[in-house]
Amino acid sequence: MQSKLFPRTMQLLLRRKKKLGNDQYKAENYHAALKLYSDAIQLCPDFAAYYGNRSACYMMLSNYINALSDARQAVRLDPKFDKAYARIAKCCLIMGDMIGSEQAIKKVLELDSQSNAVKVEQQGMKQLRQLEKTIQTNYDSKAYRNVVYYLDSALAIAPACLRYRLLKAECLAFLGRCDEAVDIAVSVMKLDSTSADAIYVRGLCLYYTDNLEKG
Repeated sequence: MQSKLFPRTMQLLLRRKKKLGNDQYKAENYHAALKLYSDAIQLCPDFAAYYGNRSACYMMLSNYINALSDARQAVRLDPKFDKAYARIAKCCLIMGDMIGSEQAIKKVLELDSQSNAVKVEQQGMKQLRQLEKTIQTNYDSKAYRNVVYYLDSALAIAPACLRYRLLKAECLAFLGRCDEAVDIAVSVMKLDSTSADAIYVRGLCLYYTDNLEKG
């Protein structure tokens, strides 16, 4: 028969898990910290701070999908958790979701109008909006080299944006740089095997490559 944890014992265990997790995080041992925060969540799944801490770990590991999921769970449990909203804003921006980022920024400022926690994201949003207009103008005029150039700037702000990566791959294919385009398409398909845009880009490259070989 398994022994039951009394509330006091549970509290001590949770504090220890959190402290050890924080220590590992500070030491940049993010995988170890992630495991400890996950243990704490398993023991106490209704405590927002544990999700917030694990979200921070996922961000440091560039796992923005899970980081976003945990940050959203944190604010569901604690609607006044400003740091979690700031992480949502950051994750959304990195993934190119400007609407999601904007909504999270708004929540941070509603909680504290003087907050500096989302200044970087606000600036990033402004830059991305300008870049998207420039990218669209150049794409419409078939200036694909320019599109690639400006997409690189956009990807510096939103490196996990699959939409930007696939648009870059498409333009590279139009420029005859099919090897680079295929590499991008394949990397996206590893994340989403059903991505219609990635499949389209790969097919486009096969078409151009086949024509070059026949020519």
